Amino acid sequence: MFMYEVALEFVWLKRLLTYLGVDFVVPMQLFADNTSAIKIATNLVLHDLTKHIEVHVHYLGQLVSEALITLSYITSEDQTTDLLTKAVLKARHWFLAHKLMFRQHHQFE
Repeated sequence: MFMYEVALEFVWLKRLLTYLGVDFVVPMQLFADNTSAIKIATNLVLHDLTKHIEVHVHYLGQLVSEALITLSYITSEDQTTDLLTKAVLKARHWFLAHKLMFRQHHQFE
């Protein structure tokens, strides 16, 4: 479900940028740690092997086939969103904050 919601935001952002005159042809890249969801959304043949496919998975597949987005795998350890959504230890907090280019207050002085 998360990938679907982010894809909706991507489409909205692309339309907004196009409206503002910023055109780009490179698809937006969506990172996820769920390999089975990525495979189902990117490979239409797998749909026959699954019992139920929800509408949002079909929508993701459509966006991938139209080259509006690409789905890429990222390990759970490298998910930078964990910094904003989960309680993490101090070392992991600073590792993820560094990836997001957050800095401590005293580094700006």
